[in-house]
Amino acid sequence: MINKDILILRQTPLFKHLMDEELSALLKVVKPLAIPKGGIINCDSHSLYIVKKGVFEIQKPAESIYITPPSFFGELPFCEKGSGIVRAISDSIAYELKDTDLYQFMGNNFKALRGYLRVADFYRFSLTDAGKKLNRNKTQIITVFSTEKHCGKTTLAIAAATLSSFNKKTILLDASYDGISVFDMCGKQLLPPLSQKSPDEVTGQKFIEQRIEKVSETLDILNVAFGSKVRLNPDIINPLLFYLSFEYSYIIIDCSNSDVALRDTILHNTDILIEIINNKSISKLQAINDSLLTQGQQVIYIVNKHFEKTSKIDDPHKDFDTISIEFGETVFQAILRTKPQHDILFREILSDKKALVFASGMYETLYYAGIFETLRDSDNVPDIIYAAGIPYVVLIAFLHSSSLKEYKKLLLSYFSDDKLHSMLDVTFPDKYLFKNDPLKSFSSSVCNAQRLEYYNIIPYTILFSNNSSRMFTTGDIRDVVAASFAFLPLFEGVSINKEEYHSSFPLYPAMPETLLRTHIQQISFISNNTIFNPLSLKSKVLGIFRKFVDFLPYYYLYACDTGAVCNKEFSLQIPEVTSIDDLIEKTFDNKENFDDIMIKIVGG
Repeated sequence: MINKDILILRQTPLFKHLMDEELSALLKVVKPLAIPKGGIINCDSHSLYIVKKGVFEIQKPAESIYITPPSFFGELPFCEKGSGIVRAISDSIAYELKDTDLYQFMGNNFKALRGYLRVADFYRFSLTDAGKKLNRNKTQIITVFSTEKHCGKTTLAIAAATLSSFNKKTILLDASYDGISVFDMCGKQLLPPLSQKSPDEVTGQKFIEQRIEKVSETLDILNVAFGSKVRLNPDIINPLLFYLSFEYSYIIIDCSNSDVALRDTILHNTDILIEIINNKSISKLQAINDSLLTQGQQVIYIVNKHFEKTSKIDDPHKDFDTISIEFGETVFQAILRTKPQHDILFREILSDKKALVFASGMYETLYYAGIFETLRDSDNVPDIIYAAGIPYVVLIAFLHSSSLKEYKKLLLSYFSDDKLHSMLDVTFPDKYLFKNDPLKSFSSSVCNAQRLEYYNIIPYTILFSNNSSRMFTTGDIRDVVAASFAFLPLFEGVSINKEEYHSSFPLYPAMPETLLRTHIQQISFISNNTIFNPLSLKSKVLGIFRKFVDFLPYYYLYACDTGAVCNKEFSLQIPEVTSIDDLIEKTFDNKENFDDIMIKIVGG
């Protein structure tokens, strides 16, 4: 069953970007308060209150403000304290979150903190000095990782840290236990690791500062695990990242595969994962990625040309050129000297990422196809496109087509009534109406066996499994496409990594707020204005789907919501159409208007 309290928390603007496990953690410290009509709450009570039921009046000297679910009032983390009296004007219920619990939650969930600060900045809340500093740094976490030893991982990590330090202040963490340390390669004396300390000790400012070694004015290094004889408590990582994000815009982590618990925690928290591959390691790395990367991480595969001079690696990748080290020179000095040969690679990795988010819906979202088509010959394209359900399938069809003619043909074929009707295998599998076999067949016809991370424009989506959601940025595209059509509870789920997944729509439609937790800097949102009005199209199957979605009460928790938190927002005007074929034809006839929109979003 879906937890209704999680759905209510997710509606709150402050928490729309949270994943289900984070919302579940918040629920553990939430205290429901029943407040009778006329009851008073003081805003100076060191708590945040979220309205679950009823109406409250915020009394101010010049005016009164009335708030209803899912609004909030009280004290916000990293924001200047307000004051005032709040009165319940009807019998009401509010969730209470103590400020100490909220600060602890933010300190242990770095991506949740990042998203929260972006929301606070969007709504122009008055941030404290600490909040301003965190938001200004916009800290990104980049991890360099490999399953193999002696592959040049630490050298690549130093290169990433060195190049990023030319942009903004950077710290490099040595989270490998053995090999050659970051300190040695930078010509610095090795300092003791953090491995024997508890999470509480790591949060001490003096303790951290004593273990940070300066390499240049904008590059520092810190020993997390190197040389340690005991395993690091992985719970140290979250408070460590929280502390470092006050000072650094880039946190680069040199991570090995020797400590699985530490590796898993680091990869969970990373934004960009740089992996050194060869023909031996690629399958191992992909298995790890598919299991652990659930937070919108971006994967970049690198071949170190120093070790792979003759091997032919077919998987898409970027090359890291061999670094020649002269006599008496450290690796850090050699990287500085050879910086021009690495500029192109790291300029792409470190560039601000742009994303397009497409509002979810049913068959009316086929109109997005015209927007996708404008990207085919464009020099300015987004790095990421996030969609869920049918828009995701429309996106993948575009990425697998070679021309407008082929794309149109694919859509007319895939969304014909005959094709859609073939998906409805009414054999009544356990708990569902329709089996997933036709969905798998459909996805195989849409795309071949390509992985998500191989696309030039990375297709993001969220799928739903076991009462929780997960973001997919790696894995076999065929499985993800099939699951994107598996609407719950109509269809049997699709197995991915031994879990049964369904489409996140309509329970979790694509929202720009989801990406606020990621490293993506510019987020644009495209919706259409017909999401509530079923079109009179000649498609019985899609008509059934539409009525099914409209019937679900929790869909309206999002469908009725307005005011997306993003950099740019556009709403498409869909012309009157008479059929699916007519809708597809008209979206491609609107190229000039779509070109203008894309210039404003990507080229602006």
